[in-house]
Amino acid sequence: ALRQFQAPLGKFAVLGNHDYYGNAGEVANTLTAGGFHTLRNQAVQAGRNGAAIWIAGVEDMSEGKPDLDAALQPAKSGEFVLLLSHCPDFAEQAAAQEAVGLQLSGHSHGGQVRLPFYGHVVTPPYSKKYVMGHYAVGPALQLYVNRGIGLSVYPIRFLCRPEVTLFTLRRG
Repeated sequence: ALRQFQAPLGKFAVLGNHDYYGNAGEVANTLTAGGFHTLRNQAVQAGRNGAAIWIAGVEDMSEGKPDLDAALQPAKSGEFVLLLSHCPDFAEQAAAQEAVGLQLSGHSHGGQVRLPFYGHVVTPPYSKKYVMGHYAVGPALQLYVNRGIGLSVYPIRFLCRPEVTLFTLRRG
């Protein structure tokens, strides 16, 4: 089923905390067999029409060993880096690296259960500061935290709709 997804510039993934609960290597191999670049503290370049960006990915903060320096190693100064980090609070570390312009994350499920005038009730570790939506972090980093489509721990969503997000990146 993963092979059926078509993406002209490539398909990219990072592992999340639940991927480590079984066999993280097997999950990574399944993604790779489906045509995904499974980024475990790595980066690959993607581009077209003479424009290129780096897609970097780090391992999960709670179950893996994220190494941002290793992930950014191939990018040269001035090249744009889009960072995939399952945990949104990794943005604090990413913001310290001027090369990272955009971080895309999940993990929080948007809080999954939200109350009017209060917001999210519970979020997992490493998604306490950034729960859902767009944030400007530091002087240059843009962060987007997707609510996702699944559930975790509690088998319910309340005032927190599932989300699939499409981004169009343009040279600026």
